[in-house]
Amino acid sequence: MGVSSNAMHEQRYKAEDLIAYANTVRAGSNRRQVTEYISLGLLDHPRKPGLGRGAGSAPGTWSWAQRELFRVLWAQRPLLTTAELCNFPVYLWMFWGNQHVPLRQVRKAMKTWLSRVQFVSAAAADYAAGEMLKVFGQKGSSRANRQLLAQALHGRKPDLDEVRQEISRAAKTRAAIRVRGREHEVVVDDQVMMGLLRGRVSAEEQLARFPDSLYEWARFFALFGESAYAHEQPALGVDQEHGWLFSPRHQNDFLKSACATLLTLLGASLGVKPNPNHSGTLLDPETWKLLHLRGVTRDTHIVGDGLAVEFGIVQGLQTPSGLCDRSLR
Repeated sequence: MGVSSNAMHEQRYKAEDLIAYANTVRAGSNRRQVTEYISLGLLDHPRKPGLGRGAGSAPGTWSWAQRELFRVLWAQRPLLTTAELCNFPVYLWMFWGNQHVPLRQVRKAMKTWLSRVQFVSAAAADYAAGEMLKVFGQKGSSRANRQLLAQALHGRKPDLDEVRQEISRAAKTRAAIRVRGREHEVVVDDQVMMGLLRGRVSAEEQLARFPDSLYEWARFFALFGESAYAHEQPALGVDQEHGWLFSPRHQNDFLKSACATLLTLLGASLGVKPNPNHSGTLLDPETWKLLHLRGVTRDTHIVGDGLAVEFGIVQGLQTPSGLCDRSLR
């Protein structure tokens, strides 16, 4: 979904316009649906300009992008859960920009997603836990041990000490796996995994208290990380032993995992010790907090199965800097 940011329409739309547009793909949309989507963060609050002292306000309206989002969500409603639908606004904010979805809507959608993610199927949770154990070379594992990891991955607070022991047992004598890319060596060890798990659990508990600057950093880090991964993936993917860990990532992958990616990055700022080499740089979340930085997505367009994102950074009300053009394919 989506269109180039340069093609954004300035026209505003009333609730009846959203409803009529949504009903072109599937009948049954109504005002109750609009109200529900606003409460869940699937749709932003309408803009209601004041008419002057004592005159009230004009009827609420939405942007062209929000009208498109409402239509897509309504079309997907029979196929996806509420938690899955929450990925759409978060994805748009992360990869297409605030002109599509504002941060205030992302915060509400994340809250809804986190409250519903517990309904992820047991089979999916078990599969994810099994894949994590496979990273460390464990051929099989008991259902109880896999469930510990599944709890950590899917929102139910686990016994993290027990999870660490299980990962350590899976790792055996191998403290980490190393895969050589074109320019860098990828290292995954149990400390990194435990840091991510601990951070994610903490992020779930502190989600509403994270400052805007940390959300802004997480978006930048997601774009930076996906761009670096796209560059390195061809070399990593051909590794004979661990290449299965490094499959290409496409636009649909970004969409399906948007909420989980954002929560993991928010948690990483809490649970993973930062690289000293990144201190004071844009990769350091403290930099975004201290300098009051925020991101500006200048343009996004689809390239093959991926995205090309032109992203800038502003400090306060400054003009965006020409930071980067991230191609995510």
